[in-house]
Amino acid sequence: MRKIIVILITMSCLYGVNTYAADRVSRNHSFDLEDINEIEINNSVGSIELRLVEGDELRIEVEIEGEDRAFFRRRVDVDDVDVEIRTRGDKLILTIDNDDVKADWTIEMPVVSAIEINMGVGEIDVEIGASRLDIDLGIGKVDVTAPLATVAAVEISAGVGDTRIRGTDSVENSRVIVSSESEVMGEGDFSISAEVGVGEISIELD
Repeated sequence: MRKIIVILITMSCLYGVNTYAADRVSRNHSFDLEDINEIEINNSVGSIELRLVEGDELRIEVEIEGEDRAFFRRRVDVDDVDVEIRTRGDKLILTIDNDDVKADWTIEMPVVSAIEINMGVGEIDVEIGASRLDIDLGIGKVDVTAPLATVAAVEISAGVGDTRIRGTDSVENSRVIVSSESEVMGEGDFSISAEVGVGEISIELD
């Protein structure tokens, strides 16, 4: 009986370390954008949903979930994972750089001059106003809604996948085997650029 107890305790020490570690957390942040003109968002794996609101405040809620590890399918502890927040001049930089977690962002913010989004794998769904937008996604799907009146050049490309621009008749599309490119020139002042390695990009101009 004593041997069985010792074995069970030993296994608990080896495989049950940090019994109370969290595998899912929610983080909330808000920022006054009175002196901020540019936003940069960096995320490894997950999703980003961005919607426009009135005012001067940016609000984000991030659901962070630890990915399964192969060994006994233990999830990664995310107790200490949060958004890294930096400023550089008038730019606010928000980052979660961790391939072992899935981070789903919900963002509400007013119009700013420029938005940059970089992500490894996942989905990006953004609504913008009079803003320059640059998106770089490794694998996944991009959906953008923007006002036609504010758009200058729109250039999107997929290394493997599909690209679409809707809301205007002057779109130029090109395909080479599995790659796709679409572009259009508007009469506004703000460009949209989006690139995905594998996946699809859809731009809706209204």
